[in-house]
Amino acid sequence: MKFTSLAVIIGTLLAVSSTEAAWQRLGSLGRRPVNDADASIEGVKISSAMNVGQPENLINSGATAGAKLPAGTSDLVVDLGRQVVSNFVTFVNEGAEGRVSVSSSGDQHTWTSLSRDVFTGADTLITLRFAGAQGKYVKMEFDMGKPGVIRALGIYGSDTDYDFKVRESDSSPGPTNVSGGLGGSRVIYVHPAPAGGDELAEKYNKFVFPESGDRFRTVIYDLGQPRTLTEIGSVHSPRPVRLVAYTFEKLPEKEDWRHRLSFDPSVFESMTPVATVEDKQGVGYVKAKLAKSVRARYIALRWEPDFNPPGFLVGGVHIGASGLGRGTFSPGSGGPGAGSSTNPNGPGLNNNGNANGANGANGANGENGGGFGSAAAAAAFSSPGAGGATRPGANGSNGGNGATGPVSQ
Repeated sequence: MKFTSLAVIIGTLLAVSSTEAAWQRLGSLGRRPVNDADASIEGVKISSAMNVGQPENLINSGATAGAKLPAGTSDLVVDLGRQVVSNFVTFVNEGAEGRVSVSSSGDQHTWTSLSRDVFTGADTLITLRFAGAQGKYVKMEFDMGKPGVIRALGIYGSDTDYDFKVRESDSSPGPTNVSGGLGGSRVIYVHPAPAGGDELAEKYNKFVFPESGDRFRTVIYDLGQPRTLTEIGSVHSPRPVRLVAYTFEKLPEKEDWRHRLSFDPSVFESMTPVATVEDKQGVGYVKAKLAKSVRARYIALRWEPDFNPPGFLVGGVHIGASGLGRGTFSPGSGGPGAGSSTNPNGPGLNNNGNANGANGANGANGENGGGFGSAAAAAAFSSPGAGGATRPGANGSNGGNGATGPVSQ
């Protein structure tokens, strides 16, 4: 009898350990930095570029578009549209090897050196931190021993989501990436917990997932208010991966006696994703247009790598929302859910909050390189940890309803 009881206890413990526990919501983030290198902000543009292929892709709000760096010297200047205090520059590297230098200027005549770094083709996420410097222009100079591609450029500083007004408009210039601070979204769940803490995840949309036996790498966003979602995409470790998206009008969370919120991931088992897209060749980026737009406040993105471990990096996220005007600098007018619409259902939506009367998205039309320029990540990466090294900088730089449809590759 004693042996039987022990067996039952052990079996129960194994069953519990094999069942994924509820996730704890991340702590409240007061203000979220905004990527100032985003053409969705009024006045932001590429001022000049030398020997950089398709430099405008780096300020494209889609995050997945890339710019080519040739062997030798090249540079580009981003016009931020006004005087901005910057202290952090980041991008995702695909195969390039060499040196990058960052400087700023108020008039493009006198330049102040901010930081520099040396990286190899195995270094994927490049980050350069430096003391805050004010300038209207940020210059990036490259000296490459080996050509490659860079994506997901970010220039961050003192600007936060509280400083920008983003209004819904019937005359929207195009999809806006609402995964970042512009518009007031928040990262509220990340699983597994990012290696090195939550700062890169919560503030800068960079997710360095550790080695894990979990099937999925999951990020859940609170967009602050319902948005009309039309696209998803990511820049990630150069490995075959499937990206699945789920949307919620209201997130099914529970509150404990300490008023802490949690989310049970078993919810996904009974849901149909609004989109599924695959990076079959492992090029390191993917983008998909939803067959039908979805009106939702919460969205969960789940990456399923083809094998586990090693770790997995998501260096850029794209959640495209239609019907939004350009972000305007207006301190105090933003914050979580910035830019509430006079029409609670959004432009072009009926009283049920559905785009053209449709519920959810019937899959997605995927793009694996198409539409992002001719760059493709063909370089082989050594993958210490998350698909490549995370560079800290150098020299002083410190559910929707719908069926999953076919995806064209």
